[in-house]
Amino acid sequence: MLQKYIFLLVIVWLSGCKTEDFGFPDEPVITFKSMEQYKLNGRDSAVVIEIDYTDGDGDIGLEAADSLAPFQFGGPYFYNLQITVWEVDNGISKPLLIP
Repeated sequence: MLQKYIFLLVIVWLSGCKTEDFGFPDEPVITFKSMEQYKLNGRDSAVVIEIDYTDGDGDIGLEAADSLAPFQFGGPYFYNLQITVWEVDNGISKPLLIP
């Protein structure tokens, strides 16, 4: 008798697990939100750029199979949004190499 109740409980529990559709497209959409510049001693010191994104199917970034090194949690490429920082030195733009 107990097995019937456990089976019924599992069926009810699994039927409650459904994904919700928020109406976003499956293709990721990345938008620029804001940029704030912080100065120290009258010179540019830091720039904070904020972006926003929507992704209907939630698969932005790496594929599900890309969970092994070096893409694993805590690995150097876990956060895979690649950014190149540019600096202007005497009117010449060049990428800033950050170690």
